Amino acid sequence: MNLYDFIKKYKNISYLEKDICEVDMLIYSQLSYLPLKNIEFKDKKYSIKQISKLIDKKIKPFYAQAKAIEILHAISNTKRFGEVLLFNFEYNLGDNMQFCAETFLLPNKKVVISFEGTDDTISGWKEDAILAYKYPTESQIKAGEYLNNLLSKIKDKVYICGHSKGGNLALVGSMRTSFLKKNKIAKIYSFDGPGLKMSEFKSIQYRRIRKKLINIIPDQSLVGVLFEQENLQVIKSSEIGIMQHSTISWQVENDHLLRTKQSEVSKELDETLENWLKKYDYKEREIIVNKTFSIFEELNIKKLGDIIKRGPTLFHHILKKSKSLDNQTKLLIFNCWKVLLGGVGSILINEEIKKIKKKIKEII
Repeated sequence: MNLYDFIKKYKNISYLEKDICEVDMLIYSQLSYLPLKNIEFKDKKYSIKQISKLIDKKIKPFYAQAKAIEILHAISNTKRFGEVLLFNFEYNLGDNMQFCAETFLLPNKKVVISFEGTDDTISGWKEDAILAYKYPTESQIKAGEYLNNLLSKIKDKVYICGHSKGGNLALVGSMRTSFLKKNKIAKIYSFDGPGLKMSEFKSIQYRRIRKKLINIIPDQSLVGVLFEQENLQVIKSSEIGIMQHSTISWQVENDHLLRTKQSEVSKELDETLENWLKKYDYKEREIIVNKTFSIFEELNIKKLGDIIKRGPTLFHHILKKSKSLDNQTKLLIFNCWKVLLGGVGSILINEEIKKIKKKIKEII
């Protein structure tokens, strides 16, 4: 089963008959990618059924948007989702920020707040990498403001979710709420979202909400193992490599996601990233992140689709361009590349990793 099978199975079962579950939360996290900028939201609420008719059909959506629109149309005329209200839509875009959030009111009066994740641009992924040296980012500040404003108007418990960067915004936004407002948060769902720098991970703000956090990643996760995380719940995907980041591939069993074990490739990336973070201070990380992403700019890589299309051939070019990077950073990039390619060209990559590890040992 996948999300669409869940929708078919529970489409005629209302929230008054069956309470919200983690697959519902995954669906709401995906709806945050909907292109809603053409709709007037000031002091207005729209049902899912109405939103389905108001979506601008002229736009050319990127992958996550296209899937969000598919999900919207699949749920728009169902008993479970059709009358759910969407409101408080907010979108902001800047040089170093891409922020979007919206709120859902369920017929059983429960409230779900969803933050949009990274889009398919390399600049969006760079924003994820900036988390390695900057806190708070502009999007994280916005997430805190959004939640504080909304929670001051809502008396009932709220559920907060997000996919990819949206998962991090759900987490950090919750951390940045006031003490009393934190009590209104029922659960926080981060679906393959990046974690925190060590200083934030050890903070009292995190400790106050950590028991409410549910961290879910696919078994070959690339994004959800970024930075400090704990209690990761690993689920099965029908895809491999970076395509596992798409939640459409996540396997569903009845009303929950199917659990499994984290892959060795993902574990190795997690360990490499941890070692990399220990080696460099924040300023050094900033320099390395900018230098690394400049390689993508030089090779005219603007979207994830460009990487997938050019595959192993592109790796050869990156190998040449990355010669000026230090060994620890190369090791991190190549382990990321193993996940991106999903096994294709992994023999070549493993050989490069062996060479780098040998050089590191010689230095030590």
